[in-house]
Amino acid sequence: MERLIESFILGTRWLLLPLYLALLLSVCGIYVMVGRELVHVVVTLPEMTESEFILAVLAVLDLVLIANLLLMVGVSSYESYISRTRPRASPTSRNGSASSTAAMSRSRSPSPSS
Repeated sequence: MERLIESFILGTRWLLLPLYLALLLSVCGIYVMVGRELVHVVVTLPEMTESEFILAVLAVLDLVLIANLLLMVGVSSYESYISRTRPRASPTSRNGSASSTAAMSRSRSPSPSS
């Protein structure tokens, strides 16, 4: 009976998945809004005042920050409550050094004294 209750409780975590997907899909709506704002800026740039331009840039910045927040909340919540993600391991990072977390932790751990 206890095992059944535990599996039911753990199974209900999948009810959160559509909510996280909705968060991530809302980023697509933000793309549209940023594009619309940028088109508005390009079209009206010749007659825009400095204040109007700054406000338009701040509006785009606001949308970008909201998109970042949605992405962080969606991905971290998925990892915390649904399933761990397993990124592909690459042999080298962008700067050519080894990107293995295990190699980094081995290099930081104190070596036993002889």
